[in-house]
Amino acid sequence: MFVTFSRSLDIIKKSFGILLSEKKLLLFPLFSGIVLVILFALILVPTVFIPNNVIVGMMIIALVFLDYLASYFAVIFFNSALVHATRTKIENKSVSLM
Repeated sequence: MFVTFSRSLDIIKKSFGILLSEKKLLLFPLFSGIVLVILFALILVPTVFIPNNVIVGMMIIALVFLDYLASYFAVIFFNSALVHATRTKIENKSVSLM
C-alpha cells in the first residue's frame, strides 16, 4: 500500500513541476473555465428574462439538462487534454497546445 501511495505522490510532484515549468499548459483550465462561464450565461439568460409558464418551464428544464451535458463534456475534454500533455512531458517529448 505504501509503495502505491509513494508512486502516486511522485507522479503528483512531477505533474505540478511540469505545470510550473510549462506555463502554457495552464491554458487548459483557463479555457475550461471560459467555456463553463459561457454555458452558465447561456442558461441564465432564458431563466431570468423569459416569463414563466408550463411550456417554457419544460423547455428550460431541457436546456438545463443540455447545459449540464455540455459542461461535463467541456470539463472532461480539457482535463483529458491537460493529463495527456502532462504525461507527454513526463516522457520527455515536446508539448504543444495544438
